[in-house]
Amino acid sequence: MPDKDEPFEAACAICGATNKLLLHRDALTNWQLVCEDCYQKLKPHVDDVGINFIKQFEGFSPTIYKDIHGIRTIGYGHVIEFNEHITPPITEQQATELLKKDLLKFEDAALNLLKVKLNQNQFDAFVSLIYNIGPENVKGTRLLELLNSHKFDLAMQHWKLFDRAGGKEVEGLKRRRLAEIELFNTPVKKG
Repeated sequence: MPDKDEPFEAACAICGATNKLLLHRDALTNWQLVCEDCYQKLKPHVDDVGINFIKQFEGFSPTIYKDIHGIRTIGYGHVIEFNEHITPPITEQQATELLKKDLLKFEDAALNLLKVKLNQNQFDAFVSLIYNIGPENVKGTRLLELLNSHKFDLAMQHWKLFDRAGGKEVEGLKRRRLAEIELFNTPVKKG
């Protein structure tokens, strides 16, 4: 390894590009330098099943509304940023594109929180959870500790506890948590 002040040349292990290199950990926990484009292709993403799952629970709104916490939201739970300009009404297609863009951030947050590899359904369920409650509300929890220890059965008991808003149990959140647990425990169909 070169000294920290010493320049060195490196290239993407996949395509050979030399710009914007990132460290990527494969399924065997081997690290490699890859460019940003290859990283996006290699990392896990929420698939169509997961996107439809999230859409079902978020519900579609073509107009701006305030969520349970008073945050300006549109589409399938897209939080409107302070400097973001969206002209309602939006179409379901526009809302889906916003959701997919938002999910990139939550996929990265999930990968930063998780120390274990999850299958596709498990990953989709976990991203649904943190999309709904925020990754900061999972960090440091017993749920995350159990997931990262591969104690999935015990983790599901803690997953159920994220069914509250403002200190009160919310029936819609309870249904969503149970559905996420069911998705998490559903074997991935091959082929």
